[in-house]
Amino acid sequence: MTKNNLSGISIMAEACNIFLVDDDEINNFLNTEIISMSHPDIPIECFGNPVDALKYFMNEFPNLSKKKNILFLDINMPVFDGWQFLEKIDHEQPNIFNDLSVYVLSSSLDQKDVNKAAQNPHIIKFLSKPLNEEVLESILNSEK
Repeated sequence: MTKNNLSGISIMAEACNIFLVDDDEINNFLNTEIISMSHPDIPIECFGNPVDALKYFMNEFPNLSKKKNILFLDINMPVFDGWQFLEKIDHEQPNIFNDLSVYVLSSSLDQKDVNKAAQNPHIIKFLSKPLNEEVLESILNSEK
């Protein structure tokens, strides 16, 4: 198993999977780079379309090993938004949340979105874009 040590924090990189669901290609690229630079052994699945992500979570996710799984989810997306994405998973496969830690990663400055995230039992935290190394390390350390 590979260990990465950044700022004195040692993390077992192979202990989790990371999922990015965001329609913004630039944000997906930046977030992937931030994760890959400090933790090249963490598998990252990136979805630019919430429909594709939903299909993955409905069909493939239950087949993953019991690693810790972290989802960074955008709120404002076409077709359906992050809230609807979570509702669809909760309706179809609620047990997924037993193995998935959800973090909203949004550019929204709307306090209603922050409050809604705080009230959702499946969301751990509302984060502002872009993801940064310090926040990532904090999340990975708390997910051990």
